[in-house]
Amino acid sequence: MNTNIIQHLLRTCRLILTSIVLLLCSATVFGQSGNLRGTVTSMASSAGQTPAPLPGATVLWLGTIDATTTDANGNFEIRPPAGFPARLVVSYVGFLSDTLNVEQSQFLEISLKSSAQLKEVEVTGKQDAISISSLSTIQVEKINQKELLRAACCNLSEAFETNPTVSVAYTDAVTGAREVQLLGLSGIYSQLTIENIPAFRGLAAPYGLTFVPGPWMESIQVTKGAGAIVNGFEGTSGQINIEYIKPDNDDQPRFFLNAFAEPMGYSDLNAFRRFRLNDHWSTLLMVHGDKMFGSQDRNKDGWMDIPMGQQVNLSNRWQYHSRKKLEAQFGFRFMLDDRDGGQVAGEGSGNHHGGDYMTSVQNARTEVFGKLGIVFPEKPLKSIGNIAQVSLHRLRSSFGFRSYNADQTSFFVQSIYQNAINAGQHQYKIGLNLRYDLLEESLSGSPDTLEELVPGGFLEYSWHYFDQLTIVAGYRLDYHNLFGVFSTPRVHLKYDISEDLVLRASAGKSYRVPYRIAENLSLLVSSKRFDFQDELRPEQAWSYGFNLLKRYRLFGKDGSVLLDLFHTDFIDQLVVDRYADSSRVVFFNLKGRSYSNSAQFTVNQEILSQLEIRLALKIDDVRTDYLNGLARKPLVPYQRALGTLHYESTDRRWKADYTMVWTGMKALPVTFTDPVTGIQDKESPSFFTTNIQLTRAFRRLELYAGSENLFDFRQPAPIINRDDPYSDRFDAANVWGPILGRRIYAGFRFKWL
Repeated sequence: MNTNIIQHLLRTCRLILTSIVLLLCSATVFGQSGNLRGTVTSMASSAGQTPAPLPGATVLWLGTIDATTTDANGNFEIRPPAGFPARLVVSYVGFLSDTLNVEQSQFLEISLKSSAQLKEVEVTGKQDAISISSLSTIQVEKINQKELLRAACCNLSEAFETNPTVSVAYTDAVTGAREVQLLGLSGIYSQLTIENIPAFRGLAAPYGLTFVPGPWMESIQVTKGAGAIVNGFEGTSGQINIEYIKPDNDDQPRFFLNAFAEPMGYSDLNAFRRFRLNDHWSTLLMVHGDKMFGSQDRNKDGWMDIPMGQQVNLSNRWQYHSRKKLEAQFGFRFMLDDRDGGQVAGEGSGNHHGGDYMTSVQNARTEVFGKLGIVFPEKPLKSIGNIAQVSLHRLRSSFGFRSYNADQTSFFVQSIYQNAINAGQHQYKIGLNLRYDLLEESLSGSPDTLEELVPGGFLEYSWHYFDQLTIVAGYRLDYHNLFGVFSTPRVHLKYDISEDLVLRASAGKSYRVPYRIAENLSLLVSSKRFDFQDELRPEQAWSYGFNLLKRYRLFGKDGSVLLDLFHTDFIDQLVVDRYADSSRVVFFNLKGRSYSNSAQFTVNQEILSQLEIRLALKIDDVRTDYLNGLARKPLVPYQRALGTLHYESTDRRWKADYTMVWTGMKALPVTFTDPVTGIQDKESPSFFTTNIQLTRAFRRLELYAGSENLFDFRQPAPIINRDDPYSDRFDAANVWGPILGRRIYAGFRFKWL
């Protein structure tokens, strides 16, 4: 272990000790109020057993937005419906939901049956792999574990293989870095959060998707366009929020082990262990490791198709429930990632400068977080929540003769107070937050520093008109130490046209401070020089969205159609111009128009009781005024179509998944003439990729095997002037399609309940 890693570990220890103080500020809690009262308990499974209260159970009037949760003693209050009789739905994790026909306002005693009491073959209902709540004002697409298990999903970058909303693409042909694309915009415009705490900003952006192991995730929530004002002034294209497995979630196994491997030399191992220490304390330990053995050059171009290396990832979190007013959680995450790519050993002997062209990327990251919430059982909508987080990120990288080294220290703290007026018809949230970032970077020996301090405050108001119309309006004011005041208004509307037809609309502003080098590391895998023409300026954009969701039944089977329309208009933007000429990448502040128009149409249909189909078409028209005029953003597909089939046998022992993706043409940036392939086309061809997976489930064990890119489509000659990478005409950042080709894998999942 070298000195730099030791220093990072020492800083981590100091950080953990310091965080004990921060843990006295954190979390968020929710509820609702009314005057119909009751209690929710577990049903006794045997004679003489005493029913236990179920805290946190969800209680709602069917077909409305009126909902609440039970307190620590299983008690609840909810406002009465518009009229009796009405149906009340009660649900709790690990228990069967119950629907009651309520004739009048009275005290209700409700007992739920544990799902563990059911026989193995009894069907309790199916959970949608991807769901959109009819209650939420903001359209949030929830991707749960059922969807995540339909592919190998070794990390977050592979979690969207079967999802039409989010696209993931490689940024270059050497380092293995990936980025998400939402509404046709780069991942830097999507706000990435972990349980609504900012994550992987700035220095972590290029590789952050690979820092989240797939089996650690309980669900992913994707929001397009303007998000909730409480989450900050960023998020131009939307938000991707990751929910990790919780220590107190008894719906998850106490012990879980997942491992899989590929013949090409990649292996992946994940495990977690939950402990419920007593009625108040629970903890969770999660570990992850992966390694790429040896070098792969399947297209015989003398370059590794995927970098060699390994990752170690650790996480420990604790949860405390006082069963009265106090809720708390805290924990840490630590990650080391080391990747080496470039020419296969000995292939660079003919270079002008001699020796192989190699890349090395080393990331070390530590996070400590804490949450503390205060609830008021007599007023379930009233709460105080606080969040605190500190992170340290260290990056050491080299690309041939170029090097980029950087360190980023980040601190975030937020406090939220929420309450309701008039039995929940009017709700509001008010809060304060502080964000600090210190980036110290050096590009090939040229140092630079960016220090940001941003205090801010916000107010969000929600108005519910009967059970049909909900409007949420928010405004936040932040002060940036370098760029002054950020004024951010946002508004969301939801209108229930009928019980099965929901319309949503949104509008809002966003800001973002770009990290010019850190967010464009893939362009260093090239001989092109960076030309910075303007001083750094914050980006500003307006986003407008429209969603229409229709649920239906066709021949007795459930289905839904979803239409999304979004427009994003930039006021200020850091333009990265790859059209200017082949010798440079020009960075300048927007001097004209820059916009994104995005449309998506999705159909989900149950064909048989065991067979589901999903079809989607997405169109992204993204254009910017570059130095040579208005043009499409390079390497963004104009059209993308997806089709999936999911089969599950009646006894749930066999599962089969099939995914086909059609990627339309992409505009290509200006680059050098390759001596082998000649002048590059202005557009890439369209192509298909196909993934399959077969799973066999036993009581505690699942075996699975599959293939990604089954028909082995690969981008021909992805590296320009590959035989002379130290020349002034080398470019490996022009990737529009798969590099590696077909991947075959097999693995297992073991659960100890």
